[in-house]
Amino acid sequence: YNRFYLHRHLSEVRAVVNESLSLRVINAHLEAFHVENRQQHAAEAIRTVGDDTDHTLFLGDMNCTPPEASLRSGFPDEPETDMSSDTTIAMLRGIAGLDEVVPADVYAANESAWFTFPAHAPNRRLDYIFHGEKLSLVSAEVPNFDAPASDHLPVVARFRLD
Repeated sequence: YNRFYLHRHLSEVRAVVNESLSLRVINAHLEAFHVENRQQHAAEAIRTVGDDTDHTLFLGDMNCTPPEASLRSGFPDEPETDMSSDTTIAMLRGIAGLDEVVPADVYAANESAWFTFPAHAPNRRLDYIFHGEKLSLVSAEVPNFDAPASDHLPVVARFRLD
């Protein structure tokens, strides 16, 4: 952990759709092991997103379960991990102009359909997509793979540009 720790980051790109429209994508990889650092990363992500949200996707590995998750500590693969008091996702849900691809009520109705970690035996949700108001959600899913390419499963969403 301390010798080979991965750097966390925010990456931003603007993809030109046409002469008058660009799609803004912000990818986040927030802190995994320290709650206060993760919440500082979330605060910086909120500042980065700012008010330019209409055609924005904010997504990535937030490294935290949602507040409505039935299991927020004592995971089979990480029994020492405790996210029960973490407010990271609540902070991110407060970004004005962005909606979550998987709203809290949809998640709560079938939690396991949205589990993304660990990929080989998912037992919690750590990955999210938030979208601006000019991006209409068409569909969303977490596909399962026999041989996942990562330690997380992807969240796949399709949008229509308004």
